[in-house]
Amino acid sequence: MKRRSYVSCYFEPAGDACENIVGFISRCEKRLDICAYYLTSNAITTAIAGAVKRKVKVRILADKTNSSSKGSDVILFAQADMPCKVNDKSVRYMHNKFMIGDKKAIITGSFNFTKNAERNAENIVIVRLLKVVKEYQKEFNRLWEIGEAFSG
Repeated sequence: MKRRSYVSCYFEPAGDACENIVGFISRCEKRLDICAYYLTSNAITTAIAGAVKRKVKVRILADKTNSSSKGSDVILFAQADMPCKVNDKSVRYMHNKFMIGDKKAIITGSFNFTKNAERNAENIVIVRLLKVVKEYQKEFNRLWEIGEAFSG
């Protein structure tokens, strides 16, 4: 059996970043926490919807301004009663871009989860080190607690 490395990196516009984000989401079995500045990528949105159908518990924490803008897929998820929150007034923008899958791995990097990011020079890093994952989970939980409910 091929063993995955603890850290992997991928780049756009080669097509590897978005493809690996979709694969990451598709491998989630129990929980997926998403911290997104903006969410408009059809491929990523479809993968998230697939996770929901598989009964994966998904939470989305997004930037308040971008979540309400035209084309934001956060609106669709919020209207489908998925737990969605936006940043509170203590920060100007929620500019984080990361996902935590099953409390085992994270994706982070410059890649906004958008259609445009697939054409830009962008990157993602997948980290499978529990110490790092725990720190990201701690930050996600902190932001979730101070976030405002978003209903679309």
